Amino acid sequence: MLSFNEYLTEGYDNFFMEDKQKREKYAQQVWDVIQRSYEDKGGIHGNGFKSIQDMIANIPFWKIYRQDDVVRAVLLYKDSNGRKSVASGTDGSRAGI
Repeated sequence: MLSFNEYLTEGYDNFFMEDKQKREKYAQQVWDVIQRSYEDKGGIHGNGFKSIQDMIANIPFWKIYRQDDVVRAVLLYKDSNGRKSVASGTDGSRAGI
């Protein structure tokens, strides 16, 4: 069970297109989690995954789970006749899984 202080240092964040500064803060970690999660499939492909900047500019909704400033799990969504998840991953930690 987590202590009270541990609950205060973890959380879920939802980042929309207008949250550019927040996206940029976590972009490298999000990129690393996604790349690691899809490496056994030959990597992640498609619009929005050519580079970190492409991901920031073209993936409209990010949901991340973090502990302190460490990204543990990620869900990325696009808007196409509603919201559709296009990528997900974890850092492999117990918290991320």
